[in-house]
Amino acid sequence: MLSVAKYIIFGVSFLTIIGLGIVLYRDNKSTKIKKNDNNPINNKKSKKNKSKNKKESNKDNKNNEDIKYEYTQDFLEFESIEVYTQNNPLGIIKKDKYNYVCLLEVYGVNFNLLDLSERNTLEKEFQKLLNGIDYPIQLFIQSRKIDIEMYMKNYLTRLKEIENEYSRALKKIGYLKEKSNNEKIAELEYWEEQSLKIKSKYQYGRKLMNYIERRFKQKHMLERRYYISLAFTHNPNKYKEELNDKEILSEAFFQLINKAESIIGALKTTKLKGQLLDGNTLAEVLYISYNKADYENYRIQNAFKSGFSHLYTTADSMEVKDMKLRLQELKKEENNLKENLDNNMEVSESEKVGA
Repeated sequence: MLSVAKYIIFGVSFLTIIGLGIVLYRDNKSTKIKKNDNNPINNKKSKKNKSKNKKESNKDNKNNEDIKYEYTQDFLEFESIEVYTQNNPLGIIKKDKYNYVCLLEVYGVNFNLLDLSERNTLEKEFQKLLNGIDYPIQLFIQSRKIDIEMYMKNYLTRLKEIENEYSRALKKIGYLKEKSNNEKIAELEYWEEQSLKIKSKYQYGRKLMNYIERRFKQKHMLERRYYISLAFTHNPNKYKEELNDKEILSEAFFQLINKAESIIGALKTTKLKGQLLDGNTLAEVLYISYNKADYENYRIQNAFKSGFSHLYTTADSMEVKDMKLRLQELKKEENNLKENLDNNMEVSESEKVGA
C-alpha cells in the first residue's frame, strides 16, 4: 500500500510541475508579444503618425501666423483732415506726408433760364477761367438724397408758432365776449376773422407737411453738389534743409488757399460763387462718399454729437469681443471653483478635528 501511495504522490507532483511549466511558457510568450510592439515596423508606423500630427499642428500654427487683421483705416485713401485754425476752420485732406487736397464748392446758376446772349457770355467767361489755370484741377459732382429732416423740423417749429397764435386769438375772443359792449364789438369781429385766417393757415401747413412726407416715402429726391478739387505736392528738392511736418502742412495750406482764392475770384466774373470747405463740411463729403448706402440712416451730424472724431472705428471685432467675454466668464468660474474647494477643505479639516 505504501508503494502505491508513493507512486500516486510522485505522479501528482510530476503533473503539477508540467502544468506550472506550461503556464510559465505562455506568460513568457505573451510578454514577448508585448515586447514585439516596440519592433521597428510598429515604431515606423507610430513615427509616421506622430510626424503627421506634427505636420498638421505646424500647418495650423502657420495658418494662424498667416492671418492678417485689417483695420478700417487701412482702406481709406487718406491719413487725416487738417484744420487751419480754430478761428478759420478751413480744412484740407492729408493723403500722406507730401500730398494734400482741398475741395472748393461751386454754387451754380440755372443755365436753362438764361437767354442766348447770357449763355454765350457765361461760356466765354468760363473758358477764360479754364485757360487762366496753369495747375491741374479736378471737377467732382456728388449726388445725395435731400435731407428733409431739417425742413420737417422747420415746418414743425412754424406750425407750433401758428398753433400758439391761434390759441392766443381764441383767448382774446373769449375775453372780449365776457366784456361785450358796443365798443368791443368791432374788435371782437376783427379777432374772429383773424382766428379763421390763422386756423386755415395751420390746416394748410399740416396738409403740406403730410404731402411732403408721403412724397419722400414713395420716391427719393436727389440733389447735386459741385466741387473743384485742388492738389498740392511738396517737393523736398526745392529746399536746402528738410522741412518738418508742421512746416510742410503750413506750406500746403498757403498754396491751396491761394489757388482757391484765385479760382473764387475768377468764378465771380461768370456769375458763379465758390467757397472753400471747412473741416466739418469736408468730413461730410468724404463720409457720404464712403457710405453711399447708409449715410442717411446715421448722419454725420449725429456722429459729431456722439463725440466721434474719426471717420472709422478701431473697435475689436465681434469674434474677439466674444472670446474676451468667454475668458472673463471662465476666470469667474475658476475662482468660484477654488472658493468652493477651499470651503470644502476647511469643513473636512474641522470634521476631522471634531472627530
